[in-house]
Amino acid sequence: MVNRLVSVDDNFTLPPSVKTTDANLPTRLGATALNATYGPDAAGIQAAIAEQIADALAGLPTPTVDYFAATFAPPAGGDTPAISITTTAPVGTLARELRTAPSGPVDLVNDPSFRYDGMLSLPADPANAAAFVRTTDLPGGAGQGAQYQLRIETYTPAVAQVAYKVRAGLTGLSLRFSVGGRWVTQEATRFTGLTSGATYYIVLTFPTARRRRVLMEYGGSGMSFGGMIAASGTFTRPAEPVQRKLAVLGDSYSGGSGIAPDGALRFETWCNFVAKLLGAGSFINFGIGGTGWITDGSGTTKFSGRAADILTYNPDILLILGSRNDANDSAALTAAVTSLLNSFATIPEVYVSGPSTSPFSGRNSAVKAATIAVGRPFLDGIAESWITEADLGPDGVHPTFAGHKKIARGYYQGILANPDVSGGTVPPGPTTIFADDFERADGNLYGSTTPTGGLTWAAAGPDTAVISSGAVALTATTEQFAFVMAGTTTNGRLSATLTAGARGELLMRYQNVSNYLWLDGNTTSPFKYRLRQRVGGVNTDIATLEAVPTPGDQIVVDLNGTSATVSINGTTLFTGTVPAIAGGYGYGFIAYPSTTSQRWGSISLTTLP
Repeated sequence: MVNRLVSVDDNFTLPPSVKTTDANLPTRLGATALNATYGPDAAGIQAAIAEQIADALAGLPTPTVDYFAATFAPPAGGDTPAISITTTAPVGTLARELRTAPSGPVDLVNDPSFRYDGMLSLPADPANAAAFVRTTDLPGGAGQGAQYQLRIETYTPAVAQVAYKVRAGLTGLSLRFSVGGRWVTQEATRFTGLTSGATYYIVLTFPTARRRRVLMEYGGSGMSFGGMIAASGTFTRPAEPVQRKLAVLGDSYSGGSGIAPDGALRFETWCNFVAKLLGAGSFINFGIGGTGWITDGSGTTKFSGRAADILTYNPDILLILGSRNDANDSAALTAAVTSLLNSFATIPEVYVSGPSTSPFSGRNSAVKAATIAVGRPFLDGIAESWITEADLGPDGVHPTFAGHKKIARGYYQGILANPDVSGGTVPPGPTTIFADDFERADGNLYGSTTPTGGLTWAAAGPDTAVISSGAVALTATTEQFAFVMAGTTTNGRLSATLTAGARGELLMRYQNVSNYLWLDGNTTSPFKYRLRQRVGGVNTDIATLEAVPTPGDQIVVDLNGTSATVSINGTTLFTGTVPAIAGGYGYGFIAYPSTTSQRWGSISLTTLP
């Protein structure tokens, strides 16, 4: 059929559901026209216009999502702290680490306040065993000052300020903080001019008082940890089990050299980025500068000298990079690579890359051949031009901070393109496509952007959704939709927190006002959740769930093709079939005239775990 334009006059127009789909309808249509009904040929006219709209949309460019930028976006403004240092203890109660003995190591398994990561053990600080703990040097790492990283994670009480008690091992401290799983900064926060051996308090001050998941990490600075302080409440260890343990083996490209922007500290190097991209719940960096497959550096160890500790850690994934430190001896490299990789046979996934710049292509070729012969994936940074000599710092040897991020992109893309299935499959972890906790200034939701993913909130119908006190509030006298378009994503995990309202309406796979899925509370008390679909403008109930919408509900919906799973507060209430809805890339909320006022505290969309 040949498409033809349809003219309308003031006595005839499209219904509102079609009008909202096409923002370019003539503005001359008045209230009487909007309320008019179709004549005998209305169905054919509507079909013709819908076909034209579909053709027009098909010609538009598809929005894309930069997953690297989305993963490393900072926390929302309301979760970004001011970070300061003082020698004066803040007012409050000190929460201490749990020891196996008064001056013994930390009980890493049973500590109720903190979760520790980045090392195998956390002994007392020899300089002040009763008050502080600190990480040890890596095996053979003393000659290179290679100290295990330490990451300390906790849920804070509902306060606006918390503080870490630390002991400076040097005249400076370099640390990085995360809030809600997001780095506050990609580079370290640095404090200089300190007194070695003195006690300091690192203070995080937030705009508002509420419970937050925070993490502090450091490594190689000689710092010791002595607990956390808050004015009231309790610090709580995250209860979720750790999944996806990841280890890294390498030289100073992994272990760090210099500081950003000209270099990178241990927790700023490429592998820290890849660990987050892979969704690693635990991560130990076994990199030591100056070492390699056959080179032991300045009295330290070859790569093989750390094999026992790596196997003790028992990671799901091992990443190896290097090394330009090795002699260009193909026979010796082949033997060392073959032997070490065979010793890692019990690790499900092992990925190997050689030196990263072209002057070392001979060493790279030897490592590549041996890796492939053993049956593990080789990621060729030289062939893929991850970095060039221009990405090296002033010393001409080590990558700049920007160079480390380039290596991270290349390494991660190499893993996705060459998954290791020789020892089992541990798929890449979920990537956040967008997330919004509405912790920003009160005002209109529409036109604002999500803190993670940078997607813009749009509307279909009245634009009455507003941000108020850290939540989005929706009321409606007519049908309205608030949504973001997530690129070309119809599959993923949608998570949201309902903070008020007995009939919260969660929108997913929104194509237009006539085609989408949604979760709501039904119209008959006690308003149990329903999973519903609207296809071609026709509403159909898919399932009624055995749960009543309650403020604080944590809702998780997994969508994968025509399969869906819905969980409320950790309990799976639906597993079944739903329509795929091609082009349904919108996610957000709906409000109907019959819906009571509703508030949502957060929403996010990730790739499927």
